[in-house]
Amino acid sequence: IYNNPQVISKLRESHPEYCFYKLNKDNPLHYSKKLSIGIEERLSILKKFVSDVEDSFNKFYKNNIHKGLKKNDIIDSIALYVCADKWEKNGGRCITQSPSKDHRGIPCQIYY
Repeated sequence: IYNNPQVISKLRESHPEYCFYKLNKDNPLHYSKKLSIGIEERLSILKKFVSDVEDSFNKFYKNNIHKGLKKNDIIDSIALYVCADKWEKNGGRCITQSPSKDHRGIPCQIYY
C-alpha cells in the first residue's frame, strides 16, 4: 500500500474530536464522549448535517452490539464521514504539520 503513489495520494488523516470542534462552529464540546450526555451532545451536533442520525446510530448500534462496538466509536466515525463529505463538496481543509511527509512519504496533514 505504501509503495503505491495512487493510494498514498488518496490517504487522509483526521481526528474526530477536532472534527466535532469544527462542526460545532469552533466551540469545544462540554462532555466526554464516553458519557451518555456526551453522546447526546455529539448527536445534536451531527443532526445539523445528517437529519436521521439518531435513528441510524441507534439502529446500527443495536444491530452490532454483539461485536463489541462502543457507542463513542460509532459517533466518531459519523463525524469523520460528515467532514469527509464536506471535503468533497468544499475542498479539503487541513492543518499542515512538520515534517511535511512521514517516513513513508505520506503527507502529514489533518483534514477536517
